[in-house]
Amino acid sequence: MPTRDTDKRSAASPEAEAERGQPTASEQVGQAPRTASDIGRLMKHSSIYMIGGMLNRIGVFLLLPVYTSYLTVAEYGTLELFYATASVAAGILSAGLAHATLRFYFEYEDEADRRLVVSTNLVLGTAMGATGAIVIVLFREQLAQTVFGSPAAAAGLAIMATTMVLEMATQICLAFVRAREESTVFLGIVLSRLVVQVAVNTYMVIGLGAGVQGVLSGNCMAVAFGLLVAGSYTVRRCGLRVDLVKARPILSYSLPFVASTLVGVVAANVDRLFIRKLLSFEALGLFALALKFSKLPDQLIGEPFNRAYGSFRFSVMRQENAAPIQARVVRLLLTATLFAALGIQFFAIDVLRWMSAESFRGAAVYLPPLLLAAVLRVVTYPLQTGILVQRETRKLFRINLLKSTLYITSSLLLIRSMGILGVCLAMALTALFTMLATDRVAQRYFPVRYEWDRLARVVLIFLGALSVGWPLMAVDSIAAMLAKAVVLVAFCVALGFSAVFDDDERAVARHWIGQRFASLAAGRTPARQGSA
Repeated sequence: MPTRDTDKRSAASPEAEAERGQPTASEQVGQAPRTASDIGRLMKHSSIYMIGGMLNRIGVFLLLPVYTSYLTVAEYGTLELFYATASVAAGILSAGLAHATLRFYFEYEDEADRRLVVSTNLVLGTAMGATGAIVIVLFREQLAQTVFGSPAAAAGLAIMATTMVLEMATQICLAFVRAREESTVFLGIVLSRLVVQVAVNTYMVIGLGAGVQGVLSGNCMAVAFGLLVAGSYTVRRCGLRVDLVKARPILSYSLPFVASTLVGVVAANVDRLFIRKLLSFEALGLFALALKFSKLPDQLIGEPFNRAYGSFRFSVMRQENAAPIQARVVRLLLTATLFAALGIQFFAIDVLRWMSAESFRGAAVYLPPLLLAAVLRVVTYPLQTGILVQRETRKLFRINLLKSTLYITSSLLLIRSMGILGVCLAMALTALFTMLATDRVAQRYFPVRYEWDRLARVVLIFLGALSVGWPLMAVDSIAAMLAKAVVLVAFCVALGFSAVFDDDERAVARHWIGQRFASLAAGRTPARQGSA
């Protein structure tokens, strides 16, 4: 999907020819230049989404000392159980309509049809979410007793249900923004919502002393603000019409996601219930904090990449070089994710020492298996391409069913003998199974020859850097932090000298970095002139 500044290109341009399925001159010579160009486009939007992810994580960590200072470990565990309950409910009710918005947007060439897909999904998704929220509110006391062991959580469940509906509608609107590759608009929406969340949650927790319910209320207000902005952008362009003819194939594609998501999301969150029932709310609080750190590779690398690649892969599938593009993307994605995981493993303990009470610091013990699981999950996303392109979403359900069975069984067994660490190991094992199973099925529909030699180099360099930096993590000093930073830089240098990247990728990277420096220089020039 072209960005707005490329919509005016001539019909005879190489990009326009490629969009019509005609080979460009560069493709006649070789696929590498076109592949590098596509990777550059993906990097451009991923980098903007990455900025949004980084800002969002900054906001989360601005709130972390608030939560860990004004909430007890048990209250932090309770908050995590609210999030898990919301995740299960939203996963069931959303029916994958945000993803279907991306998938079916590219089914049509006419802009009016594309916008009708978005408006149809927005109305259907909001209606489904509202129906589920009403059910939750009506039975909130019974649900609170079942999940939390106390009806006192009923008020929080009502707030959570409201937030869930607003978030589901927001995600469909943001899918439209992503499909148009308006990554700067996406960044603006995310940033404005983040500012509201940090301000309101801080006031609720510190100013009003509202505890867990204050956090839930602040989140709801922030999501409502985000929907106001994203919804205005979307409704102005797409309206609020429903086309039943378009709705049928969308629902047919999405409904298998309901079963798949039901199994997957329940399994992904049942560990919280196990920990609460078999251990304690305090143990759940430590697990939740460790999860927050372990999700950073996904949030800083995976989510920005997914937002760009979700539409990108459908836009290039008709090209002859679609498979080489995916092979290259997987290698680059693994490299970036391992870099993020290494940095988090090195410095999470320092962040915990500075920003949290001593009772929270035991969370660092559980990071290694959780970070491994996070890296595997990030890499799994692009491997789904063949399944999604062929609309074989039932295959995803089968994979999720097997994955969920494995996770529930292994976590239940290991938690009895190893406590929280057992759940973390079960998560890593399940993530590995899911990645291998997804690739095996997707290869039937979209064969991709991955660059195993280069992938192996990346992993070996990562393991070498981890082994060098591991002893430094136990040392609480500025010198140890500087040494860990040196190891992280050495990891990057080793990658550069190991033939992990090819000449095209280095050229794209140099061009991208040059553009960023040029933009910064252009932004400083008027200020210098004005001061003169």
